[in-house]
Amino acid sequence: MVMGRPNKGVDHVDNCDGSNQSKLRAKAVLRTIAGDWQVIEAMEELKVQRPYFASLRSRALQAVVDALEPGRPGRPRKHDAESDQRAAALASKVAQLEKQLELERARADIAQILPGRNGDEKGGSMTRQERRKRERERKKNLG
Repeated sequence: MVMGRPNKGVDHVDNCDGSNQSKLRAKAVLRTIAGDWQVIEAMEELKVQRPYFASLRSRALQAVVDALEPGRPGRPRKHDAESDQRAAALASKVAQLEKQLELERARADIAQILPGRNGDEKGGSMTRQERRKRERERKKNLG
């Protein structure tokens, strides 16, 4: 035999939030489901007709089933203004960098197509020193 606290049965309803009338209704529904009361006894206690009691029982059972539907596991995320602002700032920076990248790619394509546009008047290739200088200037302008 298992020892423990005695079961309060339908008196558990007393610990729930709600009006006295709703608690009486809940107890009546639970007592009929448990077989402690006949439906007629519950109807007399609540002073209602059979169709209304049937409606109460259906709504109560549906509420129980809805409340016991599985939810999303874990704690809900906390949204704070600081992280939202940081995310917006990062998204803005990404968009800016993508535009700069697109512009630099276009410049590189143009430099390959049109000779003489990369600082070399003869149209040939630049020296290593010129390329390094140009790359340093480009990085300085981007950063």
